[in-house]
Amino acid sequence: MMRAMAALHRGHRRPEGGALRRARGALLVVAVALACQSPGAIPKSTPRPPEDVLAGKGEPCQVDDECAGDNLVCDHGECVPWTRMAGPVPEITPQELAARIAAGEPLQIVDVRTWPEFRGGRIDGAIHAPITRLAEDLPELELELDASVPVVAICLSAHRSIPATRLLRRRGYDVVQLAGGMLAWRKAKLPEVRGRVGEAKPKR
Repeated sequence: MMRAMAALHRGHRRPEGGALRRARGALLVVAVALACQSPGAIPKSTPRPPEDVLAGKGEPCQVDDECAGDNLVCDHGECVPWTRMAGPVPEITPQELAARIAAGEPLQIVDVRTWPEFRGGRIDGAIHAPITRLAEDLPELELELDASVPVVAICLSAHRSIPATRLLRRRGYDVVQLAGGMLAWRKAKLPEVRGRVGEAKPKR
């Protein structure tokens, strides 16, 4: 095919009519298309893998303990940073959580949002532990948590609380996340407080 293309260019320089020029142009297009489909052609680029795959260490695993360090966990058979984990985790609805709080059940609420979010409105009694520092601050957080008391992880929309739930469950805590996060809590018109800890006021 490539020889045929070269022959077209080496041909006699005779005057050509418009029809002949168009025919030779069409032949050249077909030849290039066929050449690109040949076994030696450069393959088309493959789609970029999702970020959680790119973040993996390429180490196969079946359980978290096979991944080294607190910052790596086993997710879908591969060691990945704990902050990139997705997928379902145990949940509690805002109504269920409110009922358990009202009944006086012992619960530990860990809010993993940023400080401005936390100060702007939170469930009364929540412990602030930003997701960006959760792994590093675990020793301090564990001083505040009682391993025998259930934990509820909370964020704004139940996304950041997923890796937080998994990380704390790995540490041996009985943890669920608030389904729908604070957005769902507010949609249900449930009580929250705002302001600095110790100076919190009911949010209207």
